[in-house]
Amino acid sequence: MSHLIITKPRVMRIIAMGEEEFAEAMRLAGITEVYTVRSREEVERLVKKFSEEELGGLIILSSKIAPLVKDLIEKLTPRLAPLVIEIPGPNDVAKFNIREFYINMARRFIGFTIGIPGA
Repeated sequence: MSHLIITKPRVMRIIAMGEEEFAEAMRLAGITEVYTVRSREEVERLVKKFSEEELGGLIILSSKIAPLVKDLIEKLTPRLAPLVIEIPGPNDVAKFNIREFYINMARRFIGFTIGIPGA
């Protein structure tokens, strides 16, 4: 006779950090844990705190904030959680190269470059 074991689903937190416009856009997208940050120290403190928590799942950084903690992000990249991604803020979308974004994302997380059809 086999037994069915039901476990409670694991809840992963999602946080977003960036300038005021970015934070507002993330709130509109439904992310509830959003931080407006202005300095490397603020970003570093929040990233470290969140990455040490057991429920750390996804950290979304604005493209203006991410360069401030690039070294810290590179240390976290080999880990499965939290996953740290950088996305453009509302004022950066026009100059954001989406093709390069996905190529770099794949290279960073799966270890090789992918081809994007039609690009």
